[in-house]
Amino acid sequence: MKKYLSMILVVAIAAMLSISAFAAPTSASSTVPGNQNIDVTLGITGEIGHRYSVDIEYDGTLTFIYNASGVNWTVTEKEGYSYSYSQDTEGWTTDTKNVKIINHSDLELGYTVSMAKETKYDALNFTLNNGETAIDTLDACTVDTPYGTIKKTVTVAVTGDIPGSALDGDKLGVLTVAFNAVP
Repeated sequence: MKKYLSMILVVAIAAMLSISAFAAPTSASSTVPGNQNIDVTLGITGEIGHRYSVDIEYDGTLTFIYNASGVNWTVTEKEGYSYSYSQDTEGWTTDTKNVKIINHSDLELGYTVSMAKETKYDALNFTLNNGETAIDTLDACTVDTPYGTIKKTVTVAVTGDIPGSALDGDKLGVLTVAFNAVP
């Protein structure tokens, strides 16, 4: 009985050794595979302490000088009261000023410069970089950025005649520089 059992075991082991593995053949190609691009992303834990820091510099003061020596109060019975203007002597002697906006931030920064005139000076025209408003962006600073080099200049210009009721030191209006984050 041991003989028969041994022979059955030998046949069973021999059968197991002779079973072929049936795997799918691998495909081979004679061409080199192309490039594969894989995105690498940044994960940040905690928060970076971003700070906005901006300087606004302008030419001395934002005082525009008007030579009024050619403006005269005129009284005539027929035409009443008026101011007369002599183009030879009156006019703006300082008609432009520069406003510099300097970004020291580690983030890009948008800005809008606008001018609101006082009602008394509605006849004056203010332009900001040749338009009614100046809108632009300033790049972010990096650790390699030389100090104060990320800047833009807005030129403020005035034209027109002042009213006869103008007084030295009158407020012409308000120049506003507004900032916004750039997404």
